[in-house]
Amino acid sequence: MLEETLERLATELEQPLDALIVSGDITVSGSRDGYERLEPLLEKLGARRPPVERTLFVPGNHDVTWYTPPSSASRYELFEEFISSRGYVRPILDGVDLDESGVWRSGREHCPLIIGPDASYVVAAINTSNYSGSREPLLEVDGVDWDALEASLPEEGRKELLRVLTRDAARVAPSQLTNLRRALEQADVAIAADGHDPRRAVRIAVLHHQLLPVSATEELKSTEAIVNLGLLRAFLRDNHFSVVMHGHKHVGALYWDHVAQDPSTLDNEPHRMLVVSGATINGPSAEQHEVARLLELGGPKSAPHCNVISLSGVVAGGDLRRGASKRARLWPQASLPPSSRRLGLDVIRGDDLDDAYDRLMSEFDLHRPLQEVNHVVCEIADISKAPSPPERYPELPNVRREDRDRWFEDLVTWWQAPRSILSNGLRFTHGGRIHEYGLTKIRQFEHAVEALGQKETSSRAVLVLVDPLEDDLRKADQKFPAFCLAQLLIRSTPHGRRLDCVAYFRKQEMRYWWPINVAELASLQKRACSELRGSHYSDLEPGFLRTISTMAFAGTTVPRVAVPKIDRAADEDLVKLTLLAVAASTPTLSGREDLFATWNEFVDDLEPLDARDPDGVPVAEAGLRKVIEALSQVSGEAESGELQQSLDALLQRNIAYTAAPQTDDRHSEWVAGVRSDLQRIRLALTAARGI
Repeated sequence: MLEETLERLATELEQPLDALIVSGDITVSGSRDGYERLEPLLEKLGARRPPVERTLFVPGNHDVTWYTPPSSASRYELFEEFISSRGYVRPILDGVDLDESGVWRSGREHCPLIIGPDASYVVAAINTSNYSGSREPLLEVDGVDWDALEASLPEEGRKELLRVLTRDAARVAPSQLTNLRRALEQADVAIAADGHDPRRAVRIAVLHHQLLPVSATEELKSTEAIVNLGLLRAFLRDNHFSVVMHGHKHVGALYWDHVAQDPSTLDNEPHRMLVVSGATINGPSAEQHEVARLLELGGPKSAPHCNVISLSGVVAGGDLRRGASKRARLWPQASLPPSSRRLGLDVIRGDDLDDAYDRLMSEFDLHRPLQEVNHVVCEIADISKAPSPPERYPELPNVRREDRDRWFEDLVTWWQAPRSILSNGLRFTHGGRIHEYGLTKIRQFEHAVEALGQKETSSRAVLVLVDPLEDDLRKADQKFPAFCLAQLLIRSTPHGRRLDCVAYFRKQEMRYWWPINVAELASLQKRACSELRGSHYSDLEPGFLRTISTMAFAGTTVPRVAVPKIDRAADEDLVKLTLLAVAASTPTLSGREDLFATWNEFVDDLEPLDARDPDGVPVAEAGLRKVIEALSQVSGEAESGELQQSLDALLQRNIAYTAAPQTDDRHSEWVAGVRSDLQRIRLALTAARGI
C-alpha cells in the first residue's frame, strides 16, 4: 500500500520533492528485511524523489538492535549499512560518531542538517533512540555472580528477567546537542556568506520520539517520555526551532508547543513551535489511515507559513486522498486570550516596516478580499526605514518601479502638510489637524513636545485629529479623518530613554494606506525625538511604533487617499502649474521639454483603474481647476484652447462623479469617459508641443 501511495504521489506532484524526511521506524524490531525494502520503496517516487543529500533519516526504537549496549557500533550496524553508507542525512550517533568525551571520532564528522534552497529552511536530525531496547545493569553486590544466577534460571525465567531489565528509553545525549549547536552555527555562517539572512531560515527538528502526548490513550511504561525532555525543549527554544517532526506514537497530530523563556516568570512570551506527529499504516482498513504528510513552506522569509497536508494510503488502482491543507503561521505572535481571538484581534510584530508589512499581508491573505478584521494591532520595533515603502508594497499603476520611493515620500509629505486647498471632498490633511487644529489653529504637536519636556512621564502628549465642532458624525457623506488619535510617550529602558508612538484608527486600509500612515507617524516620532534630545533628554531615541485599527481591511486598488499629483501640485507648487500652462502656449520657452515631461507625468497619473475601491477613488479637481485658470490667463491660441477645453471636460466629469453616489456601473461609465478625455488631452498636448 505504501508503494502505491508513493507511486501515485509521484504522478500528481507538479515538481520534485524538495526534501524527504523519515522520522524513524524504517523496519520492525530491527529486521534486515525492512531495511532491504527501503530503497525499492523510495524508487517509487521516480523523478520526484529528492537527492540523497536532501533525504533525512533518524533511527526509531525499532531501527536499532535491541539488547546491545547504548553508544555501541553493534546497536547501529544496520542503520549504518543502509543509511549512513549511502550518504543520506542522519543525526549524530552517540558513541559511534562521538567518543566518550563528546569529540568527533576521526573520519566520522558529518553535517546532520539539510539547508533548503535560498536558505529558506534548515532541517536538523536528532537521535532519541540510543537507549531504546537497552538492558539495565544489575546492582553490583559483593560476592554475587549475577551471570551464574541468570544461567541457572530456566529459559522462561531468563526471558522474564530480560523483559524486566529491558528499557525502551528515549534520551538525547547532551554531547549530541552541543555538536548539533555547532553545526547550526556553521550553517549560519555559510548561509550569511551566500548573501542570505540566517535568522530568516525556518528551523525544523526531526526526531523519533514525541515531545508531549498526542492522544488520550493511556500507556503504562516507565520510560514513555524522553527522560531529559526539559533539556531537549530548552535546546529547541534556544536554537529557534519553529517546527518539530516526530513519529513513534502511530498517531497523526498537529499542535502548538509553548516553551517558557524563563520558568521563573510569566512576563515573557513563550517560544512557540509547530509539532507534527506522523501516523502510520494500521489494521485492515489502512487505506483510511494517514501514511505520510506533505509540508509546504510559503510566504516571505519574514512571515513564513507552513501548510500541512495529510496523505492517506492508496489501495491498488485507487486514488490518492489528500486531507484539507492546514496552515500554520511560523512567525512570532503575541499570546492572546481566546475571547480576544474570537473578536478577530491579533498582534502583528516586526523588527522593521518590511517585517511588519509582510506579516500583516500574510494575515490578510487568510481572509476574503475586502473582508474587515476587527481590532488589528501592529507594532514596529525600528522605524528608521520610513518613509520608504515596504519591499513587497504592491506595484502602482502609472508609477515606475524606480519612481515608487519618490511617489511614496511625496504622498507622506503632502498628508503631513499643515493646510490644503483641495475641494474634492477630503476637507483636511492630517498635518492640518496636527499642526493647526480647529478654528484657533492649535499647534498640537508643539504642545505635545512641550508637555514631554516639562515632565518625562507625562501622558499628555496626545494629538487629536477628530474635531467635533467641524466633523458632523451624523452625516454619512461628510469626510473626517479615519486616523483619530496619536500619543507620544517616553519610556525608560536599561539602554536609555525611548520615545514610543501609539496611534488609533477607526478604520484603515492596510495594503496601500497603512504604510503611508506608519511613515507619517514615524516622521512625527523622529522629529519629536530630535527636538527633545536637543533640549532635554540627550539619550532619547525613537522606540516602537504601534497602530491600533478597529476596522481593518486590505484593499485591491490604490485608495482615494492617494491624492493625484496634479492636485498635490495645487497645494505645494502653484508656480509649476502656471509654468505648465505657459509651456503649452509658448514654443520658445526655455526648459519646455522638461515641462512637457511633467505634463505627461501628471496626465498618466490620472489614468483610472477598472476596479472601484469601496473606500473611494482618487479624483482630481483642484489641480485641474488651477491649471485651466492658468491656461485661460496666458494663452488664447487654438492649441491651448483645445487643451483647456479637454481639461475642463475632465474636470466636469470628475465633479459629477464625486457628487453622486458611486456604484460599479457609474464607476465603469466614469472610467470610460475619463480615458476618452485623457486621450483628447494627450492629443492636445502633442499639438501644443509642435511634434
